[in-house]
Amino acid sequence: MPATEDSQTSKKTYTRSEVSVSTMDGTVLRGFRYDLQTPTDGRRNRIPPSKTPLLCIPSELGNTSEYEQLIGALAEQVGAPRRIFNFDLRGRGRSVLSRKDNSTTETDADDIVSICDAMGLHHCDVLVTGRAALSVFLTGPKRPSTIGRLILNDAGPEFDSVGIAKLGTTMKRAPQPADWADAVDILKKIKGETFTIFNAEDWQDLARTIWKDENGRPVQNYDNKLYRLSNVDDFDNKQPLVWQEFALFKTTPTLFIRGSKSELMTEALADKILTHQTHAKLAIATGQGHAPVLHKENLPQSIAEFLATTD
Repeated sequence: MPATEDSQTSKKTYTRSEVSVSTMDGTVLRGFRYDLQTPTDGRRNRIPPSKTPLLCIPSELGNTSEYEQLIGALAEQVGAPRRIFNFDLRGRGRSVLSRKDNSTTETDADDIVSICDAMGLHHCDVLVTGRAALSVFLTGPKRPSTIGRLILNDAGPEFDSVGIAKLGTTMKRAPQPADWADAVDILKKIKGETFTIFNAEDWQDLARTIWKDENGRPVQNYDNKLYRLSNVDDFDNKQPLVWQEFALFKTTPTLFIRGSKSELMTEALADKILTHQTHAKLAIATGQGHAPVLHKENLPQSIAEFLATTD
């Protein structure tokens, strides 16, 4: 969890407050707002903080905890955003599904628009991970001027079908962990070959990101109905391609982060995506698969500098 302001130091920190949004169908989406507290001497602020707010959208089945460590690390970077919003989409984390149990990429796109309207984000930068990017791209026709810059974390308008099929099979076969040590062991078996940079603490942090604690035990942090509505287990037949919508972001400044060992975002597919962007930068998450955690190595610095470039 990001640190709060410490009057005894000159470090920059974020203060966090809870926020919520009611969508058109009455679903309540919950998230956090972060406000940057800067040191009084200002000597560390050679690059001014970005004036444009940053909206963080977690991965398809993920939640806001994915970005907690990144946000904490961003506070110490020159050029860090002044405001950050981090939301759970419906059925994930602290947000529930509606009574109609409807959740699709289109529904999520509408919910992102609702978040922007409720939070006054008429022009914001967006960070999104994995297949949740499909919903972000679908917001293009709805609100073409809302997104100023894009940070795509192992994400694009298309994903490798073989990698998706492998992911779907792995998800269905993965057991529910009996305890937190078991959760770490499960993750190592699933992701150990593609996250070679991880140490023991990283695996524990990842487990706490994926599962929530309930009476000392890890439990699933998304609604069961959400997985049945996802097409991840039948991807060869239903793979959505949103190249047409992605074309609306052709001139949007984009930071494309790819895990060097990602099976969903291959090097060839990443090159294809980058050729469609006029202003794109590439950052490699060395020793990480899908999807990279963003607080490692120099990724926070790369993200902060990217966000501060055109303000």
